Amino acid sequence: MNKCPNCNADVQGKFCGSCGADVTAQSQQQQPPPPPVHTHMYHSHANPTIPTYADTSVMSVGDWLITYLVSVIPCVGFIMLIVWAASSNGNLNRRNYARAMLIIGAIALVLYLILWAVLGFAFFSIRDAAW
Repeated sequence: MNKCPNCNADVQGKFCGSCGADVTAQSQQQQPPPPPVHTHMYHSHANPTIPTYADTSVMSVGDWLITYLVSVIPCVGFIMLIVWAASSNGNLNRRNYARAMLIIGAIALVLYLILWAVLGFAFFSIRDAAW
C-alpha cells in the first residue's frame, strides 16, 4: 500500500482519497533511474586494440627517411619490414607503414606471377602455332 506524499494517508489507487493528489506520477518521479546497461565488453574510453605500451608519438622526417632507406635495402629491408610489422611495442606509424608495404609487395608479387603465366602461355602458344 502506498502513502500519499502530500497528506501521508494510505492510498489504494492512482489518486489520494483525502487530498486528491495523483500518487502514480509522484511515485514514478521519486524512483531512482535504472543503472546504465553496458552492451559492449570494454567500459573505458580507451581504444582496446592499441596496447598501452605502444609508442604513439609522431615520427619526425628524419625517422621516416631512415625507415624508408632501411626498407629499400634488398634483403635487410624485407626482414626489417617483417620485424616492424610484427612488433607490438614499436612505433604505431612505423608498424602500419611496414604492414602496408608488405601487403603492397604481396599484391605486386601475385600480379607479377599472373603476368608471367599469361605471357608464357601466349609465347608458347604462338611458338607452337608457328611450327
